[in-house]
Amino acid sequence: MLDRQKAPHSLIAMILLLGTLFLPSAFSPQTLPVRESRNPVQFKMANGQEQNYTAMRRSVFVSPDSTSYIDEFSYMAAVPTSVFSHDGTKYVSPVVLSSSSDSEDWFIDDWKEYLSVDGGLEQLVTIGDFSIQESMAFRESFGTEVFPHIEGDSSAEVAAQLAISDWASSDTVVIGMANDDLSTLNTTSGNSIHSLDGSSPASYNTSTTVQPSSGASIPFTPPTNAGWLYGSFDWSGTNYFTHKLIDPNGNTVDYSLARQTRYQRNPSFVDELVPLHFWLPKTLEGEYTMQVEIGSPISAPVSMDCDITYYPGFSQEINVPENAKWLNLTANWDNAGTNINLALIDPSGKMVQWAPAGSLLSGAGRDSIEVPYPSPGSWKAVGAWMDPNGETNNVELSWQIQRMETNPDSYFESSANAAVLASLMNAPLLYTGERTVPTVTLDAANRLGAEVVILVDPHNIHSTEVESQLETTGILSVLDNYPMVTDWIKTLSGQNDVIATVPQVSSNEFYPAAALSGAFHGAPIFSLCGDDNQVTTMAESTWAPYKIGPEIEIYVTSRYSTRTENGWYDDRIPNMYTMRKSVDTFESFLDTRGAYNSSAGQSTVLLSPIDLIKPSFDRSLQTHFSPGRIPARNAELASVMISKAILHRFLFRTAESSDDTLLSLYAYTDGASYFDNFGNVRNIYQIEDTRDPLQDMGFNTLMHVGVNEVFNSLDTQVSLWAFSTHGTLTRYPADPPARPNGVGYFSFRDVDSPYGFEESVSNRESSEDADQLVNPVAFTAENAHHVIRTTNDLSGAVDNIGSPIVFLTACLLGGSQLPIQLMEHGAVGVMGSPRTVYFRAAGLLSTLVIESLANGTATGEALTSALDTVSMDYSDPLGYEPVDYANQYILFGDPEINLYEPDSTPRITSSDPTSNTYGTHTPARGVASIAALGSTDYLPSSLETADIGYDFYSDSNSSDFMWLLNLRRAVLIEPASLSLFNDWMTQYAQDFQEYVQDGGSLIIMGINTNATWLPWTFSFSDGFASSQFSITEEQHPLITTPNSIDENITCLGAFTSYGSNFTPLAGVDGAPILLAGISGFGKVALTTLDPTGNSKDAFIENSALWYREPSLMLTEIALSQEIIWGGDRVDISISITDRKGNPISDADIQARIDSTTVDVGHVGDGLYEITLGEEWTRNRTGYYDLVLTARKLGYDTLSLHFDDYLYIRPSPWLPITIVGIAVLVILAVWSYRKRRKGEKIVDFGGSTYSPPKNHKTKKEKEEEDEEFDPKEFFGVE
Repeated sequence: MLDRQKAPHSLIAMILLLGTLFLPSAFSPQTLPVRESRNPVQFKMANGQEQNYTAMRRSVFVSPDSTSYIDEFSYMAAVPTSVFSHDGTKYVSPVVLSSSSDSEDWFIDDWKEYLSVDGGLEQLVTIGDFSIQESMAFRESFGTEVFPHIEGDSSAEVAAQLAISDWASSDTVVIGMANDDLSTLNTTSGNSIHSLDGSSPASYNTSTTVQPSSGASIPFTPPTNAGWLYGSFDWSGTNYFTHKLIDPNGNTVDYSLARQTRYQRNPSFVDELVPLHFWLPKTLEGEYTMQVEIGSPISAPVSMDCDITYYPGFSQEINVPENAKWLNLTANWDNAGTNINLALIDPSGKMVQWAPAGSLLSGAGRDSIEVPYPSPGSWKAVGAWMDPNGETNNVELSWQIQRMETNPDSYFESSANAAVLASLMNAPLLYTGERTVPTVTLDAANRLGAEVVILVDPHNIHSTEVESQLETTGILSVLDNYPMVTDWIKTLSGQNDVIATVPQVSSNEFYPAAALSGAFHGAPIFSLCGDDNQVTTMAESTWAPYKIGPEIEIYVTSRYSTRTENGWYDDRIPNMYTMRKSVDTFESFLDTRGAYNSSAGQSTVLLSPIDLIKPSFDRSLQTHFSPGRIPARNAELASVMISKAILHRFLFRTAESSDDTLLSLYAYTDGASYFDNFGNVRNIYQIEDTRDPLQDMGFNTLMHVGVNEVFNSLDTQVSLWAFSTHGTLTRYPADPPARPNGVGYFSFRDVDSPYGFEESVSNRESSEDADQLVNPVAFTAENAHHVIRTTNDLSGAVDNIGSPIVFLTACLLGGSQLPIQLMEHGAVGVMGSPRTVYFRAAGLLSTLVIESLANGTATGEALTSALDTVSMDYSDPLGYEPVDYANQYILFGDPEINLYEPDSTPRITSSDPTSNTYGTHTPARGVASIAALGSTDYLPSSLETADIGYDFYSDSNSSDFMWLLNLRRAVLIEPASLSLFNDWMTQYAQDFQEYVQDGGSLIIMGINTNATWLPWTFSFSDGFASSQFSITEEQHPLITTPNSIDENITCLGAFTSYGSNFTPLAGVDGAPILLAGISGFGKVALTTLDPTGNSKDAFIENSALWYREPSLMLTEIALSQEIIWGGDRVDISISITDRKGNPISDADIQARIDSTTVDVGHVGDGLYEITLGEEWTRNRTGYYDLVLTARKLGYDTLSLHFDDYLYIRPSPWLPITIVGIAVLVILAVWSYRKRRKGEKIVDFGGSTYSPPKNHKTKKEKEEEDEEFDPKEFFGVE
């Protein structure tokens, strides 16, 4: 925060821009028009009802795919399975685009903790190409198995499987447009050379008279070759005026505010009176008008000197096509020591972005500008030589335009809104292409029994053929324009909310997370690009003034007289007319889509990295809209942030210190009076005004300003952090300033105290200044305790900080990396300003926000109401100048986050999706768990007797068997029927293997022939056919659960050979007739049994339900060392878990190395160890197999065979000894001969020794040994 009263007392203080803004005594309520306070935002349902929310014990994880949009559309198809409304309750669960980031892991930890009270996660769904290791990590983390795991060659296939998996039936299906192919960017380039002759700037000097009643108007027409305009308007006396600069189109392009100019003409604040200034590129040809307006009343006309300077320049037309993503402009010039300003003007004549030069810190000989999503049309690049020196300066201008070959918005807006609609209707989402409907989509709709089909296509890109195909399924409703889509969503949800994002045109799209947010909010989703990039172009233009930064001020000595933030340019950061135009454009954008509500405030979630859509755009929407930014760096983090937001009502209580709030008020307002926008006098005691509402709410209040104590307290996971301090972007100045992504620097105390002070804890403010502001660094004793920390310091000091709401009362930190880092560490809302703020106004704003939060107001509405009271309202201007312009606070996070106190907020029991049904929505239970293959009623009759749901397939109706395979728990194949399916089973052998490895169970009965297509090999012989057999694994679940299997069952033969990782469960004369094994996460059973009667019913029921029974799995095996010599001691570590990843203790593990049995010891927590002592290895050399068998009552037996697992090298000591003796003998003979000749044995002079370049130290070899991965030598099926 900035001090307008004192000069900085140190370099660090100067860097941090310390200080305040105070209200002069001349300013009183009488000078301020009074308007009643208003509350423009209401965020209840339109029917006035509160929505009930319940967490569902389910999680969906989607694997990112950088080669296509399959992952994006798959994610959106999963949204209505995870967030949906039923009987007045909205059920919510997370959908995460997984990247295994810290943010994701911390979120998972909190989600697991919340669900643990209710029994933990029950459904874990994965979509896409996850590895076995990733799948195991999910299982171990959640303690549950993955089901279903869904993969598909297209998003339409994935969506169809999700729909069938989650709905037993649905009379309605929603259809979205999908295109899995990545959009591409075409780049066009251009360049031109412009020669500037170095002639002096042209001047226009005149004078005018400012009239007491009307001010003054000074028209002027810049010459054609002018590139930049600078005006200075001065007069005698301390009266102050304001101005507006009107361009030839009638737009206000520059201005000043009385709140700023009154200081510029007050000798108490400046050494020399400061004129009115403007400084900007010439955007249009024609007449400009400088309008001077009365600030302080004058009784007589005032003479004003008017000096306007025209800097020589050039312009270049650049044609931007439709669907452009980037316009990048670069200028290089000959005389690197000269200053060339550069600006980009859009087709309407508005400056969108610039690269102003002129400071010691700006780049030499080069400028560049990047504009994302520029509007189509003829743009103009303007360059101007700001310090011509009589020489010629050649400027090379080059530009690149990236254009989206196919605009993905046509598909993403369709599918994202379709996901929202499906969520509100508790219906599945399916996909179609532009020209034809995929067969899987039609099959899924028919299987679900759909009677109504809703096609969501606001861009209306589908063909009539698509409509014809969909009409064969049911009654078709086509939503082919934005207003219709919006109306359906708003009618169903009763909400006015809006979700907006932009296409990345890469594999990093934010639409999936936007769809999840939209489903939660009941809000339509729009691309800010629209049809013409008008909103995005306006959004970029709001940021242009932020290129003028405060850091430059370190090189000047007179505030107000410099073109800087905190100087005479301060009140134009941002430009309020541009901000108003921005919100007007957004309102028009929504209005054409039927989404603008002029009579009620609207919560708005904006998903975009802050370097694409600048955060100043968010502030421009205040206060009709209540925007919240999801500032994720990538799509994966966006999905985590949105998942955390929709679950905040539940997750907040998992924080360690959810009943604590943290106040870190180092520099703050203490007893100052301030008028708000409505003429009310506010007495600001920032400590008490922040602490008391929180304590009244029931929170404990921690108070720390010591850096270590603050970081430690944050790490304890408090519910709110109020931080009032000094801040800046970078330690050293930069031009342009490093925002919106500066590191972020902020002040603390090195020794803790409850708050900052100027004299002592008991006497917070010094009597030396009596300014009702506490600014410790301005006092020598306290400045000695002042320390600076960065965002990186904070990030490194904390881990998961829970789910706090954070308010930053500090300069510039809203334009730094701090808000993003806080959110990545868990914060659900961060409020901060990207520019300088001033103590009183910012202090009042912070206390109003905290008070609103304590009263139950959501973050977005709390900030909106406070800004309306204290600062600029761009959407509905006051009609008079507000008391503050600098509070440019941005909310990072969802705007409908509430502050919850755990003791007064009841815990909501989560819903179990495995036992509850939600209408016809039956999560992961829409398809019968058993698929039976055969040619008779052999399997169906027994399954019906056991009351087990199944789908039956014969060779005549097997078309959708493979399509639904991974939705099945188990596949049963009728005895003696393998030959019927041999052809297509051979074709899909790899699919069967993947099905089992992903967790499915395959049971093949009555095998009477070899099946070479099976991935699990065996050899069959009918020579052992018998009517009786012997059980060898009497406790195996397949034998015992739920029925005990009779040994009097016919077998058609036996297995003469089989895979070594099978366990024989039964046999005839020592030949196995029933094999069972674990493959990946699934199970395989092969048997020659052909049971009949009651035995058939019992065995089929056991087989059908076998998937429920736990199995033992080897999750890790490792040798203590890679290279084993005879005589070494070797340890083999073994980790045993169940299929859910839970460690298994007290298993009976038997091990053989070749034919030798070795002991296995239980270490604990699922860990076991085999120790081979020195004697064991001393007498053995060569390769050895390892055979493991693990048993535990109630679990499937685990059998594993590792070929050539151990390699023991012969002991090296005998050859080493022989070689050593030989060397000694040679040395002795050599030494004897040298002595006989009188020569020196060792010469210490001359050369030095250098080891060979390939020489490896012992440490390097040890490091190589440690890197050994035993999995390189063996695999586990």
